[in-house]
Amino acid sequence: MNKIKLKDLEEKAQVLAQAIDNKNLLIYSDNEAYSLAYYWKISFNENAKKVAFYNLLPEICHNEVEMFEDKSILENFYVLFIANTKLVHPKTLIKLETIKKILDNLKVSNSIVKFDDEDRLLIVAKILF
Repeated sequence: MNKIKLKDLEEKAQVLAQAIDNKNLLIYSDNEAYSLAYYWKISFNENAKKVAFYNLLPEICHNEVEMFEDKSILENFYVLFIANTKLVHPKTLIKLETIKKILDNLKVSNSIVKFDDEDRLLIVAKILF
């Protein structure tokens, strides 16, 4: 099992927090990481007092991406993708990268947080849910 380097994790968390800033957070994952996405949503709601929602990756590809056609709401959202790189289906990774490019072109703030199946945070999330 990989050891978590707390300093590295803290730095990544600070960069992500600055990027999210005061935006509403939309968290997406595939089926393998949904429990982690849900856990992050709860943590942002309760601990950071932030508006946060979560859903599975296919939804943003079919339905929810349509809301970003309305330019007036683009600045209010930050889209966060969570992916377990060892468990996610290769086609899902292609979808994730494609939807990220679409959001980048629409100038919707977004990022991808990647984990592998040995990360303790993912294991804890699986235990909790």
